[in-house]
Amino acid sequence: MASWNAVAGQMISLSDWLPALPEERLDIIRRSIPGHGATARPLDLFNVNAWPPRQWLVTAQRPNSPRRDVLGLFNWSNQPEELSLPLARTGLPSAGEYVAFDFWNQELLPPFKDSLRLTVPAAACRILAVRPLLPRPFLISTSRHVSQGILEVKTEAWDAPSKSLSGTSAVVADDVYELRVVAYAPLTGWSLVKTEVSASDSAAGVSITASATNGLVRAVIKSPVSRDVAWSLHFSNGDR
Repeated sequence: MASWNAVAGQMISLSDWLPALPEERLDIIRRSIPGHGATARPLDLFNVNAWPPRQWLVTAQRPNSPRRDVLGLFNWSNQPEELSLPLARTGLPSAGEYVAFDFWNQELLPPFKDSLRLTVPAAACRILAVRPLLPRPFLISTSRHVSQGILEVKTEAWDAPSKSLSGTSAVVADDVYELRVVAYAPLTGWSLVKTEVSASDSAAGVSITASATNGLVRAVIKSPVSRDVAWSLHFSNGDR
């Protein structure tokens, strides 16, 4: 329900006694607030066999950042659901191939083309950040909020000559913040060379570390204060 409220852009209402909640439940709330302020719509609103709506798409694009799309897939039943979602009717940007990151399972899904096929567990959800697969590294997801970058990533840019991906994120004090970057392409193998934050961020005590596994780079940013952090990741692809 927290994910549905966050994805659908509904008003957040909490009736639990928060001091009594275990840490993992509190973290669900942290990842679902505040509201993303983007455009959300139900894809299956007019499907009489799917009420309440089970498939939602959130779309947002900042002036200095690429378009971001998040699919919220909800299973209101007590049985697992095998889902096959044709991408042509979702409103996602046209692409030959897509890739998605599953927020709650913290995993990158294999690339897919015409449809998305997966299982949604009983009384559960899958929250997926989806982007077209590009021939160079790009940001697919972040850990701060289920909208995976829509809320707090203010800029993202790729510089081809220096082979660097850079951006600015609004980071919360003492909240470990993770960037998830896709760093593989059909014809090019990318390797992470180094990560860094701006000099002013470093002086404020902000740190960044990263690891890469199977084409997914996870860059972890830690900050003692809430601030906009300018980060950059530098890559090589065998040309140098």
